Formats: sequence, structure tokens, C-alpha cells
Amino acid sequence: MHKIYCSFICVLLIACFLPINCYSLSQKPTTSAKSYIVYEPIGDLVICEKDADRILPMASTTKIMTALVAIEQGGNLDRVIKVSPAAAGIEGSSIYLYSGENITLRSLLYALLLRSANDAAAAIAIDIGGSIEGFAQMMNQKASVLGLAHTHFENPHGLDSEYHYTTARELAKIAAAALENEEFAKIVATEKISIPMMDGSATRLITNHNKLLFTYDGAIGVKTGYTKTDGRCLVSAAKRDDMTIIVVTLSDPNDWADHTNLLNYAFENYRVDKLCTERENSVTLPVISGVKDTVLCVPDKEIILTSEKDTPPVTAIYEQERFLYAPVYKGEIVGHIYCIQNGIVIDEINLTATEDVDVIKYKFNLFRWIASLFED
Repeated sequence: MHKIYCSFICVLLIACFLPINCYSLSQKPTTSAKSYIVYEPIGDLVICEKDADRILPMASTTKIMTALVAIEQGGNLDRVIKVSPAAAGIEGSSIYLYSGENITLRSLLYALLLRSANDAAAAIAIDIGGSIEGFAQMMNQKASVLGLAHTHFENPHGLDSEYHYTTARELAKIAAAALENEEFAKIVATEKISIPMMDGSATRLITNHNKLLFTYDGAIGVKTGYTKTDGRCLVSAAKRDDMTIIVVTLSDPNDWADHTNLLNYAFENYRVDKLCTERENSVTLPVISGVKDTVLCVPDKEIILTSEKDTPPVTAIYEQERFLYAPVYKGEIVGHIYCIQNGIVIDEINLTATEDVDVIKYKFNLFRWIASLFED
């Protein structure tokens, strides 16, 4: 009995010293980062931040934009690229490409995003942009399209450069745009991959540098970064249920732990509600004088609302006719759905018909009418 009692006390003592990563809404995690942001992209919601508009270098998180531009502008991902001499032997992380090597764009993208290969970044840039400078211009054009005012690229790899910078807020926007691309999302969620060299001489085994893919439940990407000047930079993303959270830290010596805590804070305190879905909010209305007796009516858009978990749920109130008169036209507004939270209408959605319903055309038949007069 004494041994059991002592064991119980030991368990309690150990438990007291274990880190408990549970955070209330008012207890935001602290970080070691110069700048950070926790962002939910669908609802465009900033959950928490610190100096998120501070302009800082981004190291290899640059390669998120490199990959996005390459996927959008590079054509067929399985086309073969001949590695330029200027790309071979570039400093920093690499997969040891050699001058004149043939390799597919897809393989270069995996090397870029998993291994953070600078030689892959340079090979992609020179092939698609004609030069490092030409591709950097394409990256800046994409930044402009995304509405980014405090981001500027001078290269595709993120090696130190005076005019190569971003902010945590804008880097989160870049990551959100990139994750919408299916090819990008597939690559950054890959833990490891084998890339055979096209001459058959060897195979490159590439393992993702993003440790969170292996340690954090729901992690889906995206990119690490480090230089001595920039410090440790990290962009992570995780998805649970219908909610995706993106975390960006710039110059953060404790980035893995900080990202874990920030992701936990977001998932523990926020939720995503899908409102006005076609499956749950459709209405079937009777049609008078139509070739069909009814028509299915659905919301013309879906709302995805991110809110604190203790926020009251949203209710839907319908306003529509009890029946419709033919003709009914596809897309015709036949009613409204009011989304109400805390007694306030937060959105109004149109209820629309899903198909045309024509008027029944009756044909008058004189002989049939006369015959009907003599029927019992």
C-alpha cells in the first residue's frame, strides 16, 4: 500500500511540471518572435498578432511566393527544365543540382518547398523568368495583385538582400493565396518524396524540413526559413474540421514551440460555422400552373463565419412566399434568409430557384368538351 501511495505522489509531482498548453481567450501565448500573426483566411480574421506590420526579412519563407508564381506561370509541371550553370552550386540549402542536368519543374518544386533548396529556386527562376531579376519582378507583380504594399522580392530563395522584405501580415496573405492552389497545398503537405534523377544514376530522397507535419495534429504546411541575419522564420498552417489557421513568426528563436502554442490557442478558442449551405438550408416550394409541381430553392451563397467559441450560434430566419406562380426562372430570387446573431442581422442571403419551370399550356378541344357534357 505504501508503494502505491508513493507512486501516486510521484505521478502528481511529474504532472505539476509538465507543460499544459491550454489557453483561455484572455490568455494569449507569449512568443520569442519580433513579429507574429495568427490568421484565419476564410473569414479574413486576425486572431492575435504582435507587430504584424513591422517590415522584416523573411529568409526562405520567400519560397512560398516562388512556388506560387512558378505553378501559375511555369506551364506543365512535368515539363523538363535544363539547369542553368548560374543555378548550380548556389550557396545555402541545395539538392546539388549540376549544370545541364535535366529535371522536371515538379521535382524542383518539391526540392524548393521540402528541402528549401536554393539551387532549385534559382533553376526555376532562370527558366521561367529568364533571370533571377526577371523572376523577382514576376514575384513583385503577384504581390501587387494580392494587394501587398509592404512586401518586396529581389530573389526567389530568400538569401540576404537589403530590399527583400515583408511583414507577418502580408506573408500570411501570401500563404493563404498559395494554399488555395491545389498543387501547392499537395506539395507542402508531403512529408517526404523520392525524386529519381533523369539519367538513372541515383535517386534523391527529400524530407520536409517542417517538423510540425510530423508533430502537430492537423498540420498541412507550409515553409521554414533561416539565415544568420534574418533569424528563424516560419509559416505554418493547420486544419481541423472546417477551420484552417495560418501562423507566421519572423525572427523567432523558439519558433516550433511558439507555433504549437499559437495554433493551440486558435483551435481552443475559435470555431468556424458554415451558414446557408445548400444541403441544410434549401427549401422546396409549390408551383402553381407549372409543368412541375415544385421547385428547389437554395441560398445563392454560403457564409463561413469565424467567431469565438463562447459566442452564441447564428440562427437563420426565412422570408419567402408559400408558393410560386409559373413561370419560374433559374436564379430567380424567391425569398431571403436572414442570419441573426445576438439579435443582430449579420447577413442577408438570397433564396434562388435552381431551375426553370414553364407554364402549363392547356389546349382547348371542342369535341372533347362537348363529349364531357354527356358524361355522367
